[in-house]
Amino acid sequence: MSSSSESSSNIPPTNQQKIEIIRKSIELFQHDKILDAYDLLKKQYSITENSISSLLESRESSSDIDEQEEQNETLSKEEAELVKLIYKDGALAKMLLSEFSSSAGWNTCVDKDDCKTFYKQTCKIDGGKGGSEAEPSLHAIKIEGIIETPVFNLMSILYEVDLYKNWVPQLGECGVIKYLGGNGTSRFRFLSYFSFNLPWPMSSRDSLTYAFVVDRSDYEQDPSILVVIRGADTHKDSSLADLISKHDNQTHVRVGIEYAGFLIKMLSEDTCHVSLIANVDPKLSYIPIWFQNWLTNNLSYLMISKLRQAAEKVPNSEYSVRIKNNDQVYGEITRRLSKFLVTHNLKK
Repeated sequence: MSSSSESSSNIPPTNQQKIEIIRKSIELFQHDKILDAYDLLKKQYSITENSISSLLESRESSSDIDEQEEQNETLSKEEAELVKLIYKDGALAKMLLSEFSSSAGWNTCVDKDDCKTFYKQTCKIDGGKGGSEAEPSLHAIKIEGIIETPVFNLMSILYEVDLYKNWVPQLGECGVIKYLGGNGTSRFRFLSYFSFNLPWPMSSRDSLTYAFVVDRSDYEQDPSILVVIRGADTHKDSSLADLISKHDNQTHVRVGIEYAGFLIKMLSEDTCHVSLIANVDPKLSYIPIWFQNWLTNNLSYLMISKLRQAAEKVPNSEYSVRIKNNDQVYGEITRRLSKFLVTHNLKK
C-alpha cells in the first residue's frame, strides 16, 4: 500500500494541474493575498519560470491535440507575466516580513512615548554590475509604536500619497505617478514620486517608489496588513521606464531605497501597533555617520508623532472628503476590516 502511494506521489504533474495551481495563485494575488499566492506556487509542484515558459511554448508546438485540449493546457502571456510578478513581489514581501520580526543587528536608539526606534548599518546588494563585494552604504531604521486610532484611519493616511506632506518631515512634492491596478493586479499598487527639502548645505533629495499592499488580515495567527515599498528605476521596472525617466530631476539627488514598508497590527477596534522599516542609501557620503544617525533617529521619532496627529484628524479633514467620494477603494477596505474585526472579536 505504501509503495503504491509513493509511486503515485512521484508521478509528474500534468500541464493542466500546473495551470490550475497557477490560476488559483493569480486569484489570490488579485485579492492582495500575495504571500499566499507566492507560497502556493513554491509548494505546489515547485512551479518556476522555466515551467511557465514550457507551458507557453506548448501553445505553439502542439499540433496533434484538438483546440479545446490545447486551450486547457496552455497559459496566456498575461498570466505568465502575472506569475513573474507574484514571484518578484512575493519574495520581497517575505523578506520584509522577516525583517520586521527579527531583532538581529538592530540597536535601540529611542524608547519613549510608546515608540521605539532601532538602527543598523547594512550592505547594498550588488546589482549585477560586476562588483564582488557588497557596499556598506545603506542605513536601516525600524520604528515601532502604538497609535490610538482605528486601522481604517491609518489605511486612508497611507493610501492618500499626495497628503504625506502633512505628516512626513521634510517632505516637499509627493504623489502617485500611476496606479498600477488593472491587467489582473490589485488597485492597491502604485508608482509614486517624493522630494525632500533638506537644510543647507545639503542638496534636496528625491525618490521614486513602487508600492503594494499584502492583506494578512484573515490570518488566524499574527494577522496584519503589510505595505511593501522599494525604489523604482528603469532597470527593475522596464515597463515603466518612460514614466520614471520623466521624473529625473537634475537639481535633486536620487535616494536609493533597497526596501521599506509598514506593518500594521490591529490590537483592538481603536488601537493599532505600527512598525516602519526603511533601508536606504541617503547619498550623504560627505556627512559624518554620527550626524546621519542623529538626524535619522530624530526625524524617525518625529514621523511617528506626526502620524499619530494625522490619524486624530482623519474624521474632520481632507481624508474624510476623499473617503466619502471613493467608495470603490474605501468600501473595499471597510468590507475587509469589518470581517477581520468580527472574526477576531475586536469589534465593540
